[in-house]
Amino acid sequence: MSFSSWFAQECFAAVRSHDHRCGTKEKAFSELYRGSQNDVLRLQFSRLSNVRVCKMGQIHPQGKEAGLFIETNAGERLYSEIKAMHKTWFKEHGCSYPTYLWSSFRNASKEHCAGCELAKLATLPDANTTHVALIILGSSLHRGRMDEDLDKFAQMTHIDSEPWESYRDGWPNQWHCGSCYHLRVWGCEWKNVPEWWESVVEVFRPYGYSLPIDGRAPLMRK
Repeated sequence: MSFSSWFAQECFAAVRSHDHRCGTKEKAFSELYRGSQNDVLRLQFSRLSNVRVCKMGQIHPQGKEAGLFIETNAGERLYSEIKAMHKTWFKEHGCSYPTYLWSSFRNASKEHCAGCELAKLATLPDANTTHVALIILGSSLHRGRMDEDLDKFAQMTHIDSEPWESYRDGWPNQWHCGSCYHLRVWGCEWKNVPEWWESVVEVFRPYGYSLPIDGRAPLMRK
């Protein structure tokens, strides 16, 4: 099992375990605010015997905070960003759900979409980083076709193929009839992030993200 695979399976286990224990729909994972959802993941990794450091909001040299940072006893260091989006909630409240998934490709006014979280990963790692990962925690009605949306996002950002590893899980939401979870994790060894990924990051420059060295350094790490 690769490190990215292990990380993804622990993320999925955290959501399943939380929903199994929560007891009421008000405390179901899909109903929690972002901070609480992130904390569910943090608690999962902090309990593991092979994890030495587990932090939310780890500060890196450029002053930005990582959604979740872990360091294992074996020396793996992973920066990850987390985005939660619940398609059914957006529809019921008249919000434009797609803008929080891929608006960076169309609308420079959106600053908190999944694309921005991915771009942020390009600026987080330091010289000791071994892996990066993007986590999307989603839910929708069964007919909501959210998996297709997430597949489209991966294609648009070029994380749907090697060297990126993609993992998914999903199951019916026991607290909301007709709804289900759609969980995704994309992970990659930092040294393998290809040079051409820089062109993807360029899309997000309106949000203030820049590449490490004079804004032009390739993302390949030796």
